[in-house]
This record gives sequence, structure tokens and C-alpha cells, in this order.
Amino acid sequence: MRQWASVGKLEWYAFLATAPILWIALNYLLFEEEIFRDPQIWLLSIPLICLPGLVAWYLHCLLNRRLRQAFGTLDQT
Repeated sequence: MRQWASVGKLEWYAFLATAPILWIALNYLLFEEEIFRDPQIWLLSIPLICLPGLVAWYLHCLLNRRLRQAFGTLDQT
């Protein structure tokens, strides 16, 4: 994989540690107690939440890396 398209291990670990908590919380906010009674909710909602979230997170990581490479010499003021 190209260097600019790679995501570090720490970023993956952070994503995998926090994403399931956010997915469960979002499902609970959307469906309340029904998530404990209807397994079809999990089968449909988790992929619909996971895939856009994963794509958005990955693009964010790539953009963040590109910006750090492009403007790495700038100091924070």
C-alpha cells in the first residue's frame, strides 16, 4: 500500500476501541428498547452505520496525514 494511503496502528486501535461503543449508543438512541427484542435491527443497522462511519474516518485520517505532510513546517501560534 502506498505511504500516503496507509493508516497507522494506533489510529486503527483507537477506531476499533471507540467505534463499537458509538454504534451501540446510536442504535439505542434510534431504536430504544427495541434493539434488545428484534435481531433484524442489528443485522440492518450495524452495516448501515459502520460502512459510512468507516469511510468517513478513513478519509479523515488520510486528509489529516496529507495536511501534516504539506504544512509540517508551520508552527502553531
